[in-house]
Amino acid sequence: MKIGLITYDKPHLKSYQILKGLIKKNKYQIKLLLVKFKKRSKKKNDHRPHQFKTKSQIKLAKVNNIKSVYFNKKNCLSKIDVAIIGGANLLNYRIIKKNYILNCHSGLIPQTRGLDSIKWSIYKNELVGNTLHYIDQSVDKGNIVCHKITKVYKSDRLSNFYKRHYNNEIKLLINFENFLKKKMNKKNRIIKLRSKSPTLRMPEKFELKLKDKFEIYKKKFINYV
Repeated sequence: MKIGLITYDKPHLKSYQILKGLIKKNKYQIKLLLVKFKKRSKKKNDHRPHQFKTKSQIKLAKVNNIKSVYFNKKNCLSKIDVAIIGGANLLNYRIIKKNYILNCHSGLIPQTRGLDSIKWSIYKNELVGNTLHYIDQSVDKGNIVCHKITKVYKSDRLSNFYKRHYNNEIKLLINFENFLKKKMNKKNRIIKLRSKSPTLRMPEKFELKLKDKFEIYKKKFINYV
């Protein structure tokens, strides 16, 4: 299978981790599809590792003889079976083909869409998980491949719950092929959820309440399977 990994044109942790995992599988032909990095927010994302103080996925690709081209280059998607988003700004909708570009959203869509998904889910006492899905022209929609619930334990603090959630996101993208099979089982399922509007960055006044909200969340979902 030929894979295009969409990533920023500067070192990016999530992209580096995905690329490293795909290389380790030693079964794919990979091409990096670079997009210009545009800084959007000065707010620190404390629920994720710092994404731009890391080893370079572009250098990793070069060492492994993986070609890098810019995403807007003509025919950049030619001879690629599926594209995966490691990191990107909004993509040009005119080149988005149906069921072609895979993304992992850090919320359970269509219920949790937009920014700071894990925080809003905890705050609203809604189930936390990741969604592997194909992108379309809508915000965090498109055909869902699978939902992956983030397990919560009694001993969890917010920090290690965040870490588990993020690691699940990386694993879903590295192992995407396992979830493309038509037959779904209990560990690889799609949950029926009501569609809600996308969220924006969580204001600080709400974030200050998250630790207390998380204790309420744990009590509700501690035994969720």
